[in-house]
Amino acid sequence: MVNTYINYWKKSFDYKSKANLTELFHALAGNLVVILIFILLGFIVPVTWENLIVNAMYIVEFLMIIPTIALIVRLVKNASDKKAK
Repeated sequence: MVNTYINYWKKSFDYKSKANLTELFHALAGNLVVILIFILLGFIVPVTWENLIVNAMYIVEFLMIIPTIALIVRLVKNASDKKAK
């Protein structure tokens, strides 16, 4: 799963290859784990650092949009190729 999640980030701007549902589920699970880590950090760090953690979480969540869009495009492309056959 870790390798799939790393490949998810490496293929952020790859719109030509194909993807499957397993890659999507691994990416969503990995994103959920990253967000949960930030939430847990929010409980652990002192109150003075809370704004820093929240801002970092927002930046990471925003950056997660780019590879997710690419993955969905590859997934739709793969589905449309299968449907055309």
